Amino acid sequence: AIFLVVFGHVVARDFPAGNDWFVAVKAAIYSFHMPLFMVLTGITFALSLPRFAGWAELARFSAPRVERLFLPYVAFGLLIIAGKLAASRFIHVDRPPEGTLDEVVRLLAMPNMSAAGFLWFIYVLSVYLLTVPALFQLFGRRPQWLLAAGVALAFFDWPAWFMLDRVVEYLPFFALGMLLWMHRSAWTRISPAALWGSTLLFALLLWLDAPKGAAGAGSVPPV
Repeated sequence: AIFLVVFGHVVARDFPAGNDWFVAVKAAIYSFHMPLFMVLTGITFALSLPRFAGWAELARFSAPRVERLFLPYVAFGLLIIAGKLAASRFIHVDRPPEGTLDEVVRLLAMPNMSAAGFLWFIYVLSVYLLTVPALFQLFGRRPQWLLAAGVALAFFDWPAWFMLDRVVEYLPFFALGMLLWMHRSAWTRISPAALWGSTLLFALLLWLDAPKGAAGAGSVPPV
């Protein structure tokens, strides 16, 4: 999954001339790689999630994890803004900053619109680490309800503020990852026939240029 992300970012702007295969492969990758990444993230999150005796214990779990992600996000984002401001005086820069203060506000409140927009995954994951344990503490550890809520919320338009659009878009996949880990005994015994069948189905979804949600879900069983 990491390799696919890197491969998809090899070309920043124009596609290389005479390499139509790259255009098709990149489109295929972008149809499923981030939903797959969120499922894998949900699996590892559920693997590390303990039971909490109370809210204080929950805070001791969530706070350092959010800090470990969000502070480097802010530091690296500020470094990118400063670097782009300096470099834009001499060379072409993709998505150059539009004023220092405005960029800092966008970095914190509308990351996808900022000069460091490619760091959005870290921001969204920070939101999940902050909110999901609290929701489980309030309503019980039921990722199936989180999955259902994510699907239902996807029918509404969400603003880019605080990455709510991406938080809602990928919530079903994050919850699906948690469910897969909690019920891992059911799929660790899957037969080779199911593996090849799911792989063929995934290939068919890519060939049909299926929507990202369908292609992302289809990528999970073969992986």
